[in-house]
Amino acid sequence: MSGIKLSICIQTLVSEVNSAIGIDTLLLGGFSEITALEGLMRELGLSEKVKVTVKLSDSPLESTAVFISADSDREYFVALGYLPNLVFHQHDVARHIIM
Repeated sequence: MSGIKLSICIQTLVSEVNSAIGIDTLLLGGFSEITALEGLMRELGLSEKVKVTVKLSDSPLESTAVFISADSDREYFVALGYLPNLVFHQHDVARHIIM
């Protein structure tokens, strides 16, 4: 994914997470290294009150948004109890970007 499209996708994700009522954790599913990704999210406006993690048990499911690296992981996280409208893949946040 090109740099500008990636930035727009991440900014869209950040906006969705920041605007979701009661969300205080963003779980990154399927990402091994989150430092750079979290840095980009913070730079693009992710609220300081939102904790970024890769651990499933860090926060209650109802207060956690999930960003997945593979769309096939969506069903896994929904089956665990995460809210379906708060499980995002890059295609979810990029579907309206025209380049």
